[in-house]
Amino acid sequence: MSELPEKPKIFDELDKEVVGVAGPYVEDRSLKLTCVVSGGNPLPRLRWWRDDRVIETQMPIDDGSGISSLALRIMKLSRDYFEAVYTCTADNTLLVPPLRVNVQIQLYPDK
Repeated sequence: MSELPEKPKIFDELDKEVVGVAGPYVEDRSLKLTCVVSGGNPLPRLRWWRDDRVIETQMPIDDGSGISSLALRIMKLSRDYFEAVYTCTADNTLLVPPLRVNVQIQLYPDK
Protein backbone atom coordinates (compact mmCIF):
# COMPACT_ATOMS: atom_id res chain seq x y z
CA MET A 1 0.00 0.00 0.00
CA SER A 2 1.38 3.42 -0.91
CA GLU A 3 1.89 6.14 1.66
CA LEU A 4 2.58 9.83 1.05
CA PRO A 5 5.78 11.34 2.44
CA GLU A 6 5.73 14.14 4.99
CA LYS A 7 5.98 17.74 3.76
CA PRO A 8 9.57 18.66 2.82
CA LYS A 9 11.67 20.81 5.14
CA ILE A 10 14.69 22.93 4.20
CA PHE A 11 17.85 23.18 6.30
CA ASP A 12 20.90 25.45 5.97
CA GLU A 13 24.60 24.61 6.36
CA LEU A 14 24.22 24.67 10.16
CA ASP A 15 21.32 22.17 10.05
CA LYS A 16 18.92 24.94 11.11
CA GLU A 17 15.47 24.73 9.56
CA VAL A 18 14.82 27.53 7.07
CA VAL A 19 11.23 28.77 6.88
CA GLY A 20 10.29 31.15 4.08
CA VAL A 21 13.54 33.12 3.80
CA ALA A 22 17.17 32.00 3.73
CA GLY A 23 19.88 34.47 4.66
CA PRO A 24 20.85 37.16 4.35
CA TYR A 25 24.00 35.86 2.70
CA VAL A 26 27.12 37.67 1.58
CA GLU A 27 27.53 38.11 -2.16
CA ASP A 28 30.29 36.01 -3.80
CA ARG A 29 30.02 33.33 -1.08
CA SER A 30 28.63 29.84 -1.52
CA LEU A 31 25.27 28.57 -0.32
CA LYS A 32 24.00 25.10 0.51
CA LEU A 33 20.39 24.32 1.35
CA THR A 34 19.18 20.77 1.91
CA CYS A 35 15.64 19.57 1.34
CA VAL A 36 14.72 16.72 3.70
CA VAL A 37 11.65 14.50 3.56
CA SER A 38 10.59 11.73 5.93
CA GLY A 39 8.61 8.67 4.98
CA GLY A 40 6.76 7.76 1.86
CA ASN A 41 6.16 4.37 0.29
CA PRO A 42 7.51 4.19 -2.28
CA LEU A 43 10.25 6.66 -1.33
CA PRO A 44 9.71 10.08 -2.92
CA ARG A 45 11.59 11.67 -5.79
CA LEU A 46 12.95 15.06 -4.71
CA ARG A 47 13.47 18.05 -6.98
CA TRP A 48 14.74 21.61 -6.59
CA TRP A 49 13.09 24.17 -8.86
CA ARG A 50 13.80 27.80 -9.71
CA ASP A 51 10.86 29.41 -11.44
CA ASP A 52 9.38 26.58 -13.54
CA ARG A 53 12.70 24.85 -14.22
CA VAL A 54 14.04 21.75 -12.48
CA ILE A 55 17.64 22.36 -11.41
CA GLU A 56 18.35 19.28 -9.24
CA THR A 57 16.72 15.85 -9.05
CA GLN A 58 17.26 12.95 -6.66
CA MET A 59 15.71 9.61 -7.43
CA PRO A 60 14.82 7.58 -4.35
CA ILE A 61 17.68 5.80 -2.59
CA ASP A 62 16.65 3.36 0.13
CA ASP A 63 19.27 3.37 2.87
CA GLY A 64 16.79 2.07 5.43
CA SER A 65 16.46 5.41 7.27
CA GLY A 66 13.16 6.47 5.72
CA ILE A 67 14.73 9.91 5.13
CA SER A 68 15.32 11.37 1.66
CA SER A 69 17.42 14.49 1.06
CA LEU A 70 18.66 16.62 -1.82
CA ALA A 71 21.17 19.46 -1.53
CA LEU A 72 21.02 22.69 -3.51
CA ARG A 73 24.50 24.17 -3.93
CA ILE A 74 25.26 27.61 -5.30
CA MET A 75 29.01 28.10 -5.58
CA LYS A 76 29.03 31.89 -5.90
CA LEU A 77 26.06 34.06 -4.96
CA SER A 78 25.50 37.09 -7.16
CA ARG A 79 22.75 39.70 -7.44
CA ASP A 80 21.03 37.26 -9.84
CA TYR A 81 20.09 35.23 -6.75
CA PHE A 82 18.70 38.20 -4.77
CA GLU A 83 15.11 37.37 -3.76
CA ALA A 84 15.14 34.29 -6.02
CA VAL A 85 12.57 31.71 -4.95
CA TYR A 86 13.55 28.05 -4.91
CA THR A 87 11.04 25.26 -4.42
CA CYS A 88 11.68 21.73 -3.22
CA THR A 89 9.10 19.15 -4.27
CA ALA A 90 8.60 15.56 -3.17
CA ASP A 91 6.41 13.08 -5.02
CA ASN A 92 5.95 9.34 -5.03
CA THR A 93 2.71 9.00 -7.00
CA LEU A 94 1.06 10.63 -9.98
CA LEU A 95 -2.29 10.55 -8.19
CA VAL A 96 -1.69 13.62 -6.01
CA PRO A 97 0.26 16.85 -6.64
CA PRO A 98 3.83 16.95 -5.28
CA LEU A 99 4.36 18.22 -1.75
CA ARG A 100 6.31 21.49 -1.86
CA VAL A 101 8.12 24.06 0.21
CA ASN A 102 9.48 27.43 -0.96
CA VAL A 103 12.43 29.48 0.19
CA GLN A 104 13.50 32.96 -0.89
CA ILE A 105 17.20 33.84 -0.98
CA GLN A 106 18.18 37.11 0.71
CA LEU A 107 21.54 38.82 0.22
CA TYR A 108 23.08 41.62 2.24
CA PRO A 109 22.54 44.95 0.46
CA ASP A 110 25.22 46.37 -1.79
CA LYS A 111 27.69 48.52 0.08
